[in-house]
Amino acid sequence: MTEAFRNLRKQRIELSRRGNAGDCLANPAVPWGHGVEIERALKQVQVDGLTGNIKFDQNGKRVNYTINIMELKSNGPRKIGYWSELDKMVVTVTDVLSANDSMGLENKTVIVTTILEAPYVMFKKNADQFEGNDRYEGYCVDLATEIARHCGFKYKLTIVGDGKYGARDAETKIWNGMVGELVYGLFQFHTSNNCWTQ
Repeated sequence: MTEAFRNLRKQRIELSRRGNAGDCLANPAVPWGHGVEIERALKQVQVDGLTGNIKFDQNGKRVNYTINIMELKSNGPRKIGYWSELDKMVVTVTDVLSANDSMGLENKTVIVTTILEAPYVMFKKNADQFEGNDRYEGYCVDLATEIARHCGFKYKLTIVGDGKYGARDAETKIWNGMVGELVYGLFQFHTSNNCWTQ
């Protein structure tokens, strides 16, 4: 984004807001007239960033990229593969996981905790007619199902008891919500709003 705004500044395009233009919270929302210029500038950007080549096509879709897949271990991160536009996921490590390795999830059932928030995780309209994971639908449910299928493990979806993402109490220093369940080891994964964490 920095590169895009740098290019706009070089072209002497004024992007400052005037009045309540660009106020998304206004009722009704007031569009910002410079949105088209920013979109155009972003589509012209081509830089080498932390995730590799960053370039967009005319529709704003990222193209010609490869993103490293990293595995975080107790001794630090290591590259285990990559994801590219053409190849999709490619695992490049060939070493065998030991029996006590925490990433050896094949044929295991893990607990995935989440909160109810549309459109990510929702009860189906007829949820009372189903059991277990079949009671839920949404983006995160679909994502969990695909990851489990791809990696060869089963999962049990649970809704966090207090319905919170998680915060640390300033007085007691105790975490609540999904973060608390992760910190205190009550589950293996959590998923919410496009986030999948181990």
